[in-house]
Amino acid sequence: MITLRRVVLALALLLVIVPGHGKGWFARDCGSALSGCETPGVAIVPTHISAGLGLPSGAEPVAPDPPATTPSTEPPSALPAAPDPEPPPASTQPTNPPPPPPSPGSVPAPPPAVPPTVVAQVQPAGVSVYRNPGDGHAAEILSGHTEFGTPRVMPTIEARGDWIQVELPTRPNGSTGWIRTASVTLVTIRDRIEIDRGSQALTWLRDGQAVGTVNAAVGAPISPTPAGTFFVTDVLPATAVETSTGQYGVWVIALNGFSETYTTLGGRDARLAIHGTDQPASLGQAVSDGCVRIGAGPLDTLAHNVALGTPVVIR
Repeated sequence: MITLRRVVLALALLLVIVPGHGKGWFARDCGSALSGCETPGVAIVPTHISAGLGLPSGAEPVAPDPPATTPSTEPPSALPAAPDPEPPPASTQPTNPPPPPPSPGSVPAPPPAVPPTVVAQVQPAGVSVYRNPGDGHAAEILSGHTEFGTPRVMPTIEARGDWIQVELPTRPNGSTGWIRTASVTLVTIRDRIEIDRGSQALTWLRDGQAVGTVNAAVGAPISPTPAGTFFVTDVLPATAVETSTGQYGVWVIALNGFSETYTTLGGRDARLAIHGTDQPASLGQAVSDGCVRIGAGPLDTLAHNVALGTPVVIR
């Protein structure tokens, strides 16, 4: 029995004499995250490259459990921080209880639906346009097709009895008129295009949700792209409006708006349009005569997907 007690005492003395026992790998000071120091068996994934490693969207790598450490036997380098002051006594005034946390598996309410645009399709015989509903004489008569042969459409603004107010494809920009409901067919448009002149970007939306955003070239300071709400009147092969120079790319998406700097360009009415370019380095800059340029791929996608009458909002 005496011999066993001596062995236990000897082991206890050995642990006291070796205070550094237990530090091992995890006590190593790695310094900066770029120093190359690594903890054996632990893979650290920087969050700025985690998306490229197949992590789910919005997920972050799980940090490893902190290593166990032992108290240091060295004197502290600074005085310990003062303890926190005693909290003030709880108020006796009644307070509203916090809202209950969401139940597990609950889903946030979706954003309110964006109403589609209602577009008037003009009959082949054309349509009479009036300044006010109920006028006895038409202010103008529009043909059933654009100058490029595309069936004419006009977005609606307001309905009043048997009359509909519509956006017009005429000068000045923002012109409106009234037509009889019986002279058109009404359809709905789900798409919308938004152009930000400040950031030189074009965004395509469907049902109020962004489908994609691309760099765009907009009007130069001496020939700015006009701001306002416009609509698509024609989707044309670029050869319909230019020679084979390729400066407009493959497609031209013509709008009902007009340049506020020029009356004509290249012998044609100075209409606004979204088209391609043979100068891709110009994208993301304010350098055009007023039209909006985008890359060939996005332009092809828009040309095959947006409908006549699609609103185009330029800010």
